[in-house]
Amino acid sequence: MERTAIPGMLLLRPKPIADDRGWFMRSFAADEFRDYGIPCDDLVEENHSRSHRHVVRGLHFRTDLREGKLVRVARGAIYDVVVDLRPSSPAFLTWAGVVLDDRDHHQVWVPPGCAHGFQALAESDVCYRVSAPYSPDLDGSVAWDDRDLGIDWPDRALARVSARDASSPALAEVRGRLDGWFGAPNAV
Repeated sequence: MERTAIPGMLLLRPKPIADDRGWFMRSFAADEFRDYGIPCDDLVEENHSRSHRHVVRGLHFRTDLREGKLVRVARGAIYDVVVDLRPSSPAFLTWAGVVLDDRDHHQVWVPPGCAHGFQALAESDVCYRVSAPYSPDLDGSVAWDDRDLGIDWPDRALARVSARDASSPALAEVRGRLDGWFGAPNAV
């Protein structure tokens, strides 16, 4: 486990056991993850997406639910990005990016109050457990290519985004609402 520059964001490094048949890996161990500070009892839903190369998904967050995500890649490779939207955080409005793939099997814990997104570096299956059930009326997003954030996407010129993500608001449009969404209850 490795802590990152964003408080609460963790890079987990499971260790697959390989032999001539293939490999086995425990991708989730509640007792171990709880020791790292991940609220395992609160992980209520698991999602799986498949993305073609160059697809960008995000930057997504929940406006009222304090949703955390445990993200891993089952197949392929992605550039995973977390943006700290918590006004009380020392890393407020900074981002961190890591490569997640099916070779190293690393995982990322995205703490509540952060936006999340990724770009597929190959056709990829992404699995993530979340700490709040899906509620479409609480969807929030920030433009994936926002200039104020300055995220260094690996294949920016080739990015493929959904209509929803293409019309996400700029950070400047969302910033004034962050205190109400992520104020005191998410103090870092």
